Amino acid sequence: MTDDRHEKLRSLIDAWWEGSLTQEQAAYLQDWICRDDEACRFYLDYMELNGLLVLAHAEDDPADSISVILDETSNECKCRLGSDNKKPTSPILGFLGDVFQGGADFLSRSVVFTLLAALGLPALLILILVLHLVVQPAPVAQAPPPVVAASPTAAELTQGHRCVWGDADGSLEVGAKIAFGRKLTLKQGFAELTFADGTVVLLEGPAEFNTVNGTQGFLRCGRLVAQVPKGAEGFAIETPEATVVDLGTEFGVSVDTDQTVETHVFQGKVELAVRATPGDAAPSKRRLVENESVQVLPANARRGPRIEPVDPTPEQFVRHLPKAGQKPKTLFVHRGDANPVTEGWKVRIIQDRRLLPIIPDRTIAGPVNDGEPAWMIGNFVDGREFQYAVLGNDFSRELVEAGKKKGWVLRARIKIVENGTKRESCCSVTYCDGEGRSWALFPKLMSNGNQHVSMVGKSSLDEKRGRYTVPHSKDQYVDYEIRCKPGSKDAEVYVNGKLVATGFGKPEKNRPRGVRFATARHTTKGHYAFVEWKPLDDSSDSEQGRGK
Repeated sequence: MTDDRHEKLRSLIDAWWEGSLTQEQAAYLQDWICRDDEACRFYLDYMELNGLLVLAHAEDDPADSISVILDETSNECKCRLGSDNKKPTSPILGFLGDVFQGGADFLSRSVVFTLLAALGLPALLILILVLHLVVQPAPVAQAPPPVVAASPTAAELTQGHRCVWGDADGSLEVGAKIAFGRKLTLKQGFAELTFADGTVVLLEGPAEFNTVNGTQGFLRCGRLVAQVPKGAEGFAIETPEATVVDLGTEFGVSVDTDQTVETHVFQGKVELAVRATPGDAAPSKRRLVENESVQVLPANARRGPRIEPVDPTPEQFVRHLPKAGQKPKTLFVHRGDANPVTEGWKVRIIQDRRLLPIIPDRTIAGPVNDGEPAWMIGNFVDGREFQYAVLGNDFSRELVEAGKKKGWVLRARIKIVENGTKRESCCSVTYCDGEGRSWALFPKLMSNGNQHVSMVGKSSLDEKRGRYTVPHSKDQYVDYEIRCKPGSKDAEVYVNGKLVATGFGKPEKNRPRGVRFATARHTTKGHYAFVEWKPLDDSSDSEQGRGK
């Protein structure tokens, strides 16, 4: 623990012991102690020391009392016997004692006592009689119930979309007030939280999130987007390995199951502080601006947390909830010579694995009609690749769950045109599930004009370098199909209706969910007559290798 955090923790515990801690500070202190083992140990040591002090001062005999003193310079506890101390006497109590003793001596004289008895007894009897005849007993007023201070509100649940909460949060509805330190478990769906300072946090399930206070949250796992309005700068999102502090912006944070943290800045800038390890003098910090993204790799036995740049992938974050009445997509398909962009596909330009901006006045591809309507994809400029893609935000929760439950199928009908070079031409069709797995086919044109397809990752064709040659495919369309059964991580591959490979798949970490089709390299001209991804349907998809 750094000196600053040590001093802050000590001042909060001091305030609690003295009774001057606010409710907000108390909630923050409680969350800190529960999350940080070092802070918890410091708190227990502090309580033990104060307990010893209380016991020492409670002894009746000053000769047996013990004073426990914390030496600030040596940070050690020193004990001292109090045998030469006397019990302190309050000057006010001494004065009242003297007055009481003088009055008692005066009243004890016989003459004074006789005179008071003669005059006072009749008066007392008359007073009792009058009170009995005149004074009626007043109704006893009941004390109002004690006022229980409500927990301070950190945020409010302002919107929700198909939320499924954990058992402890099952009754949460729109409008619910979220107290300081409240732990939220969102199993699925999207929840919009508006914090006290006006910051809006869109939480995507599955996720675990704590509302630390009105200007701070803690993301234990999952994904969120924070939109911080002007005037609310300083809003912070803590994670197990790092803290992201807003400097006027919109940003996304994700925490993987292995505690890897990613931060993406959509607008403005943030400051990222990585948790300090025992050997560090201070936490490592980095300022990120718009369109910058980094990941924080968790500490291990050999090193502490490490910051590394990553390619911006804003599509993996949901930044706005679906509008009321908006129906989710249930099928992603490109057919014939229609423009894929008008069908909802996005264009991505790629160079050295980086995304590049689109040049509006360039024609990327165009329709062809060589006996079957198709969309032609040729290289863009300077050898840069591009692809059409449907990515994470456009996949509805229903679609994802249906794919898991029923299985899914990815189909494409492709013809590759002779490119006039001796270099191998290539297209690609890919699906990534966003959960650590991808499936990619690369149809290629051989020197004799036939197609063969390569499979990226393992499959039953590994011993043949994952390649299958398609006979009689020169100048012909070829139907490719990747079919994944329910609950399986591996798929089957069909070419023109023939099963050519099983056990197909590849681990793909930190890549968002998406379907893509593209040119891959050189001067390929691919004619795409059909591209489709959908959950399997027992009736219409029962025929293997259907193709259309």
